[in-house]
Amino acid sequence: MAYTGRPVRQLAVLTSAQIEDKAVATVDIADAAVTATKIAANGLTANTYGAKSIGTASIADAAITAAKISPNTLAANTYGTKSIAGAAIADGAVSSVKIASGTINANNIGTLTSDVTFAHSAKALFGTGSDLEIYHDGSNSRINDAGTGNLQLQLGGSTKVEVTSTGATVTGRSYGTLTTDNDGSFDLSASNNFKCTPSGNFTLTFTNMTSGQTGQVILINTGGHTISAAGTTKVSSTALATITAAGTYILSYISDGTNAYVVNSGALS
Repeated sequence: MAYTGRPVRQLAVLTSAQIEDKAVATVDIADAAVTATKIAANGLTANTYGAKSIGTASIADAAITAAKISPNTLAANTYGTKSIAGAAIADGAVSSVKIASGTINANNIGTLTSDVTFAHSAKALFGTGSDLEIYHDGSNSRINDAGTGNLQLQLGGSTKVEVTSTGATVTGRSYGTLTTDNDGSFDLSASNNFKCTPSGNFTLTFTNMTSGQTGQVILINTGGHTISAAGTTKVSSTALATITAAGTYILSYISDGTNAYVVNSGALS
């Protein structure tokens, strides 16, 4: 039997000119219905999408280059903690002004393979209260115990020299240099201990003395040369007469910084 109802009206094809601006609501667009081929090149602008509307998953790896980032737009909250790899930082790009005070500790520094240079009077400080200082002041090298306790020099964990507020203690034997000086004038800035074999008469003299400095002189006066004393050498006339006679003697001295006080042994066989 033939269909006798109303005739079917064919729908007209919609063109873009027949769609009013913003007439198609989001709910009218099927999920994933808008593909890249439907979007004209450069058709998307900042006004096209809402703030933060593009998720991370929608951005291809390496799709954002330096040219796409405005100067000074990256802030600390823009990237995650430790999200910038070392390979992404140019050599020399991190300067001291970029590092917050106190943020670098031993865990941030690898093994040093080159020298560390300190300017004059710049100190290497050790201890919570900067107890130990090591530096050069332009004239002298200094190791200063500025905190609690004493300054100890150790070998294999055993203290060999300990400096206290009252002096220094040496554990074990202490060796002094024996300096040859045959003219009888002994420079105490060069040595404490001397060996003297005079070739003629001389005046017993000590120079560059430091208060408390002590030492010995081996005097080999085989020629029996006459020995006198400088004004700053305090020695008895009996001692001078003794060491003027031919023989070998030991002279011991101690200085108060101005004078040297000398005593002698008898002639040694």
